[in-house]
Parts: sequence; structure tokens; C-alpha cells
Amino acid sequence: MLLSLYLFDLIHHNLHLLMLQLKMLMHYLILLVLIPLHQLLLGMIELKELNLMGLLKEKLLVMVMKNY
Repeated sequence: MLLSLYLFDLIHHNLHLLMLQLKMLMHYLILLVLIPLHQLLLGMIELKELNLMGLLKEKLLVMVMKNY
């Protein structure tokens, strides 16, 4: 009886540790995926802003040239 309780406790403890390790692994995987994805999105946003600025400059130049 005591041995079975001890084994149950040991298994329960090991399962708990395993779950904690899985949680840690999931957090690391999420960080490994999300940080590059976030940087990629920021890069895409910056590229779009640069493209928009370029288009605005071109439009302004065209408008100025038409006025002369």
C-alpha cells in the first residue's frame, strides 16, 4: 500500500515536472517564432511607409512640374 502511494506520488511529481518542461518549451518556441515574425512585419510596414513616401514625393514633383 505504502509502495503504491509512493509510486503514485513519484509518477505524479514526474508528470508535473514534464508539464512544466513542456510549458517552458512552448514559451521558447513561441518566442522563436513571434520575434522574427514581429520584426518581419515591422520591416514590411517600414517598406510600405517608404513606398508611400516615394509615391507622395513623385506626385508632388508631378504637381509642381505641371504648375511650371
